[in-house]
Amino acid sequence: MGCAESRDKARVVKGAPAEENFCYTAECQIGLHKVDFITYQAAVKRFGYRVNMNKEHMRAISKEINLDFERMYEYANSPYAIAYLDQEFTFKGDVFHVDRLVILGWILCRHWSQEE
Repeated sequence: MGCAESRDKARVVKGAPAEENFCYTAECQIGLHKVDFITYQAAVKRFGYRVNMNKEHMRAISKEINLDFERMYEYANSPYAIAYLDQEFTFKGDVFHVDRLVILGWILCRHWSQEE
């Protein structure tokens, strides 16, 4: 079973500390493992490398990157808010850090493999 499939089935890592399971669960819930990295990267770069990426840009690409935009802003503890509105990593003031969003996608998105 590949990594993407395992994120759909197991939402807890047995024997891992509570903090690690919290992060893993949030990663599974945002569903980037179902999004091809090339799709994610292209969506983020569409706005991000020309202008400062703001919330309207994120709303515009939300379907492509599997982002529940309304839930992200309505619930501060939602997995989307944790991943995308982190003031120390992906978001500062009203601007999203494109380079860090790409890192998030690189880590969590699905990548092409020779088996596919």
